[in-house]
Amino acid sequence: MNQFSMKWSMVIVIGLFTSSGCLVDTDPGSEGEMEDADAASEVIAEVGEEQCTPSIGGVSASSTPRLNSTITYTINGSCLPSTIAMWIGDCDGIYKQSGNASQARFSCTHRWTAGIKEVHIKDRPGGYHLYPSPFTINVFP
Repeated sequence: MNQFSMKWSMVIVIGLFTSSGCLVDTDPGSEGEMEDADAASEVIAEVGEEQCTPSIGGVSASSTPRLNSTITYTINGSCLPSTIAMWIGDCDGIYKQSGNASQARFSCTHRWTAGIKEVHIKDRPGGYHLYPSPFTINVFP
């Protein structure tokens, strides 16, 4: 790897193969021999993409959070991981409706008590926080 953090990499292999499956000696001036295709491959490049850092631009609710109401929360950002997770205190049945690298939607039903609730957004369940959290929301009666 080089100085860049790699998200994924791909190795490009070049060789010329005969019908017998052997690699052809491509340097006519050398005294090389034909080599087994599995043992002889020349890696000429490693190509990758720089890894982006997940960033949250904002979180919005589909309506005012109220006790016993189901709300959809939309997280907007960039480089959001497919494993993104959200947790809200006393919000029952939270699940991810959809998601991509720029937006994720979660729904849940506010149960049990009204008041101030903590919200956590993480890269994956049990992972690290993506949003300066916990932050709070107010669930009304």
